[in-house]
Amino acid sequence: MRPMLLMSAAFMPAVSDYLDVGKLPPPELVAKHLSPIVSSQRYEGDGYVTESVGPVTLSQAAIVLGLPAILWGAGRQHSH
Repeated sequence: MRPMLLMSAAFMPAVSDYLDVGKLPPPELVAKHLSPIVSSQRYEGDGYVTESVGPVTLSQAAIVLGLPAILWGAGRQHSH
């Protein structure tokens, strides 16, 4: 996650307005506290049910990973 945030900050300067990536802990420190996210999906009735278990859910991980894209979009709207 840290390398992606650092890369996001390099390509999307607006990220630096909201997040100081230099203050993030080293990946080794974070990784030792996390286990994998296990996800499953099945068809039930008239739709799909998606479930996940882990230190964060799959939905939470998607939100965190989508944050740089949201900030980038907001930064682009401000500049126009």
